[in-house]
Amino acid sequence: MVYNFLRILVGLFLRIFNRVETAGLGQIPKKGAAILVSNHRSNWDPVFIGGLVKRPVYYLAKAELFKNPFFSSILTRLLHAIPLKRGALDREALKRVSDLLKQGELILIFPEGRRSLTGEIAPFRPGAVMFAAKTNALLIPAAVSNTRNLFPSGFRRRVRLSVGTPVTLAEYSGKKLSLKDEDQISSRLRDDVAALLDRGGSG
Repeated sequence: MVYNFLRILVGLFLRIFNRVETAGLGQIPKKGAAILVSNHRSNWDPVFIGGLVKRPVYYLAKAELFKNPFFSSILTRLLHAIPLKRGALDREALKRVSDLLKQGELILIFPEGRRSLTGEIAPFRPGAVMFAAKTNALLIPAAVSNTRNLFPSGFRRRVRLSVGTPVTLAEYSGKKLSLKDEDQISSRLRDDVAALLDRGGSG
């Protein structure tokens, strides 16, 4: 209830201060386990995506953001953020993501691992593919454009969220993915995101 209210509020806020464009939102199923796989250029990306997608979105955020108890409560309870300790194997965060997918939730993952400061899409890490293989979740490519410097310098600038065709790993059901399989699927997703970005405009 609170999340949906905030989502609508954030979506309205984004549209007032920016020229928001979307494409392919209907590719995201209304229910069922799915992973949004997106490029990452700004700290605004998860807020931007969460405010436009019409179902709850859970996402991983660096643990440093959760040091303040009040802010941490807002992130976890209201914005569905999951703290992730970078530079180490965070089993608690990984289990939380896996459990949410098994419950049929939608997870947002930035497979580049960190924000791109150049605008180029870095190679995708295989984490999203591994989660999808274990939970039978759909992998859905997404691209955000022009979210860097969104506020305060980006008043009424054009920003865009494009969503592509879901990728299913049904052919691998019951099988263990090889490292080669993980790399090939991750590369395919990166190509899909790059194509969405090219069609939507970069920045």
